[in-house]
Amino acid sequence: MAHGTTSKPRRRSRKQWLGRAGLAVVACYMGYVATTHSLAEVIRAADPATAHTLSPSNGAVTADLALHAITGAPQAGGQDRAISLARLALRQDPTAVDAIEALAIKKQFDGETAQSKELFRYSFLLSRRELRPQIWAIEESVNRGDINGALRNYDVALRTSNEARTLLFPVLTSSLTNVQIRDALLPIILTRPNWYEPFFNFAAKSGIEPQAVSQLFDQAEGLDIEIDAGTKSELVNAIAKAVGLEEAWAYYASFTPGISRSQSRDPNFALWTDTPTLFDWTLSQDPQLSVVMLRLTDSGALDFAMPPTRGGLLVSQTQILPPGSYRLEGRTSMIDQAERSQPYWVLLCEGRKELGRVEVPNSDTMEGKFSGLLVVPEGCSSQVLQLIARSSDSIEGVTGRIDRAYLKPERRSKMKEAK
Repeated sequence: MAHGTTSKPRRRSRKQWLGRAGLAVVACYMGYVATTHSLAEVIRAADPATAHTLSPSNGAVTADLALHAITGAPQAGGQDRAISLARLALRQDPTAVDAIEALAIKKQFDGETAQSKELFRYSFLLSRRELRPQIWAIEESVNRGDINGALRNYDVALRTSNEARTLLFPVLTSSLTNVQIRDALLPIILTRPNWYEPFFNFAAKSGIEPQAVSQLFDQAEGLDIEIDAGTKSELVNAIAKAVGLEEAWAYYASFTPGISRSQSRDPNFALWTDTPTLFDWTLSQDPQLSVVMLRLTDSGALDFAMPPTRGGLLVSQTQILPPGSYRLEGRTSMIDQAERSQPYWVLLCEGRKELGRVEVPNSDTMEGKFSGLLVVPEGCSSQVLQLIARSSDSIEGVTGRIDRAYLKPERRSKMKEAK
């Protein structure tokens, strides 16, 4: 029987071991370089100096440090170091946009405007996604009086940079008073860029030139550009705060058909919205009170609850009623409180002087119906209708529901109703 021979493993030569060791060193070095490069990329925006220490041959990181140095150290020594870093960055990476910007800023410091413009123009050609070149391009267009060019550059910047929105939205909103700018902006908005809805929302709530914003919205809707109802509500409130209630009402009436200033709105609490105008029902924001508008089968209702010994404003609605007599009437359910703890409606003149109250009895009285007369005197241009809850000693606290509340002229024939 033949037996196979067992061969001994060959021993590697010194040359082979050295080769393996060399490969291991290279692998470790490449791993180190990759790790430090990645770490440098992560921290370069927050700490460009540390990023450059970790990855000194990375042109983009070196360019970041150069730009940081030129903007943070205007003195001569700091500028010299920044320029050295910028030139090093361009040797490492000829497309390092931040390095070109650092050189352009230095030219601006030195009063060499033409050279600075050329460098900014070059950086803009290299990367339209970089915000600083985009801002420069906008300024260049503005200086030339080129409205269309400026807005095209706005569009590019806002499409590619979230940071641009923080910087440019306020400026763009302020410029809407210029009819030419509004007219030139609309064709861009018609392309539905990714920034137009956030811009509309910002412009509506910012309080910056709210009447000009309303004119832009009217023009946009005329071109079938849909504007969110909440955005328009924000604008109504901004106009009221910045300009006045009359102007706010005019804009509110433009998109709310069938309303009249001589009566309250939404008597059945059926218009549910997360962003009410001051002319709609506005719920209390007190965290200790529970106030909600319920969706019922064929209508709505205002449901409220609060802990014992707690009371306060539940809901309000701003009015601009002409002088005259008005009747507040409505219906409740599930209110069962001692008389001293029953809620009441109050009408305040311009949010301060009380014009009258209407008590809300328990729901088992008069089938839950309530009614009362309120008079608006001459010289009272605006009012606020409020539902106020009184505190209760009951351990269950205060609960109830308003199914309907409607304020209307008592003698319509004698009222000067205006829309």
